[in-house]
Amino acid sequence: MAVADVFAALREDRPYRPNMEKSRVAQVMRGMVKDSALDGAIVDLLFDQYGAAEEAVTAACSKWRPRGKNARSEGPAESAGYTR
Repeated sequence: MAVADVFAALREDRPYRPNMEKSRVAQVMRGMVKDSALDGAIVDLLFDQYGAAEEAVTAACSKWRPRGKNARSEGPAESAGYTR
């Protein structure tokens, strides 16, 4: 679960930073493996299946992003006072 959580957190846009590219995500997560914060076998599996994982994150994120002509111009982070 931790690997999926870290992966999603790094790939998603955040109010305080844009999403990270694949190479940066791999670098950060491999560093976490070296620090024993993540299981290396699971991280390896994730990057072996990166395309499918990225599609899943994109699909999950799209559920929360406003779409269409009636979409609000700001999301929950902006309405809470955060800026992009």
